[in-house]
Amino acid sequence: SIFVPGLQEHLSACEGTTEVLVTRCPCVQASDGKRLRVVTERPGTMSEADWQALLQRPLGELIFPRGSAHALPERIAEGDLDGDLYWVCWDASLVASAKEEPEVERTETAELPRATAELGSAWLRLARQHMLDPEVLEQRNLIGRLYRAAEKRAKSSHLGLRDPDAQALFRAYVQCIDSGKHGNEIDIPQHLRKEVGLK
Repeated sequence: SIFVPGLQEHLSACEGTTEVLVTRCPCVQASDGKRLRVVTERPGTMSEADWQALLQRPLGELIFPRGSAHALPERIAEGDLDGDLYWVCWDASLVASAKEEPEVERTETAELPRATAELGSAWLRLARQHMLDPEVLEQRNLIGRLYRAAEKRAKSSHLGLRDPDAQALFRAYVQCIDSGKHGNEIDIPQHLRKEVGLK
């Protein structure tokens, strides 16, 4: 379950909403969306003061629970809490039609050791150098080509997002986005490389 501050107070159409559909951007696998119960009453283990503090949070935030082995954001399109954007749907007909998909096997991305050196006054020059690096620019272009190729495959297939080639291209798309943060490999199947302008 999650808590969505202001959902029922600010949006009259949401009165009585007990479930929502939540996904993270980018949502590229059928399993990326989760149907979740919405907390609408103070849990018995929560103090009145804490509940009132939650109620004062602004509309647009999502409050995730803590304490499970795998954090809920990780199970929503491999999300986390470092600024990811989440999409919430409270339309009862859409939420009711959402079926729980088996979770896609994800490849672990090893965290690279954090740099410990201070950038000092050179940070702007280094940032500019990084942003103008031809490899970085090419990778940004590849992100768009991967997304468009995956979207085209999904739209042209009767399987939609479940099409194996669309899934492979969307996985590569997410890997390409993460590559800038984590330095991981981008796995593009050989038979799909030409579609994104690679040999």
